[in-house]
Amino acid sequence: MDRKSEFERSNAFVDAELDRDAHGAVLAAAAREPRLAKELSDLTRLKSALEDGVEVPEIVLGGGPRRRARAPMALALAACLALAALTGVGWWWLAPPAAPSHGIPVAWAMEVHQSWRDAGADSAARPLLRPATARLDAHVPDLSAAKLRVAHIGEIEAPGGGRALVVGYLGTRGCRVTLLMDSTPSDLGAAATYFETGGLLAMAWQAGPLRHLILAQGMDRGRFRMIAETVRRASLDRLPVDQPTRMALAQSRAESPPCAA
Repeated sequence: MDRKSEFERSNAFVDAELDRDAHGAVLAAAAREPRLAKELSDLTRLKSALEDGVEVPEIVLGGGPRRRARAPMALALAACLALAALTGVGWWWLAPPAAPSHGIPVAWAMEVHQSWRDAGADSAARPLLRPATARLDAHVPDLSAAKLRVAHIGEIEAPGGGRALVVGYLGTRGCRVTLLMDSTPSDLGAAATYFETGGLLAMAWQAGPLRHLILAQGMDRGRFRMIAETVRRASLDRLPVDQPTRMALAQSRAESPPCAA
């Protein structure tokens, strides 16, 4: 593939225009090629600036053409459509939090959530690659529309044995979200199990062979539930976040307070 085609593919990846197979192929290539990983990271940051409607300096991305962010169009309409779709996901959206069950390792998850920033998540420029030993079916969604960037990817010993993939998302207003994926057997289903404990907001579900747990602290409840449901759907569909949902995430972030410390 020539450089122009590679750059167009990277743009299509960031714009969520690739089908499932092509999306997976780009992820696999990024895990092997630091240059591609950096290009995807740069394009994601530029797209995030575009969605905020902020003019940014021209950026040259790996020899590709220059791109400049411009104000988004039809933001309100797209956001309303996505919000309508998300609020139709089922009873859990308005239901009270369920008590932790299904063998969910809450204490372990809280410890991981508190500690991953200390593992070197303070570099905004360094491209992040998933560990070579991580499962390829562990889907890491792009949450840049919610102003959450992937700041940490690593592996850790899971309580039930085996390894868990840890993905740490860092926001611009004090928000941190942790996504944990492991193959520990559980009786979770694809439906969301949402709970709160000790100031922790969390959701757990099963997607294929992987147990998923996403958590945050000090975040607006409505915003967290929208983020968590977006990640759950992405893990089940194995597809990038679509544009209406990205718009809804951006609106939710704009209307929510900063995360409490």
